[in-house]
Amino acid sequence: MPFELGLDVGCRKFGRRQFGQKRILILDSKRYRYQAFISDISGQDIHTHNNIPDNLIRRVRDWLRVNSRSLVPGQRHIARSFRAFTRSLPENCRQNGLDRNNLLFVDYAWLARIWFETESDAV
Repeated sequence: MPFELGLDVGCRKFGRRQFGQKRILILDSKRYRYQAFISDISGQDIHTHNNIPDNLIRRVRDWLRVNSRSLVPGQRHIARSFRAFTRSLPENCRQNGLDRNNLLFVDYAWLARIWFETESDAV
């Protein structure tokens, strides 16, 4: 994460004009933990979630709502949908011949897309 974040911050600061408008959401599990490995981002607005999924969902949802100015479902709705997707994951993995404990990100994203297209209205 520090390398990718550094590239993003550097791009925003030193890149072309369009990159200066970039918005970045920085999340970490614990407050000030980042200082141990990347002190150069002091002064950035770093949000913590304490490894609690509902906190993470709220932080990302609120950031998207403010920065995209698009309609974004509320945190409770997103959390309820995430829990439903998570409950369905073992069976969806079994049906598709995937090992739940060794999912590639692309497989996880594919299963999420399929779930969203077929089941999300039921939540």
